[in-house]
Amino acid sequence: MEIVSIIIGVLAGGGVTFGVYRLSVGGAIKKKMSEAESEAERIKKEKMLQAKENFLKLKEEHEASIKDRERKMQSNEDRIRGKESSLNNKLEEANRKDK
Repeated sequence: MEIVSIIIGVLAGGGVTFGVYRLSVGGAIKKKMSEAESEAERIKKEKMLQAKENFLKLKEEHEASIKDRERKMQSNEDRIRGKESSLNNKLEEANRKDK
C-alpha cells in the first residue's frame, strides 16, 4: 500500500510540476509575443516617420524646381517683351521715316 501511495504522490507531484512548467513556458511565450509586437509597432512608427520625412523632402525639392522653372519662364517672358517693344519702336520709327 505504501508503494501505491508513493507512486500516486510521485505522479501527482509530476503532474503539478508539469502544470507549473507549462504555465511558466506559456507566460514566457506570451511575454516574447508581447515584446515582438511592441518592437514591430516601434519599427512601423519609425518607418512611417521616415516615409513622411522623405515625402516632405521630395515635395520641397519639387516645389523648388517649379519655382525655378517659373522664374526662368518669367525671365524669358520679360526678355521677349523687351524685344517686342524694341521691334515695335523700330517699326514705328521706320513708318515715320517713310511718311
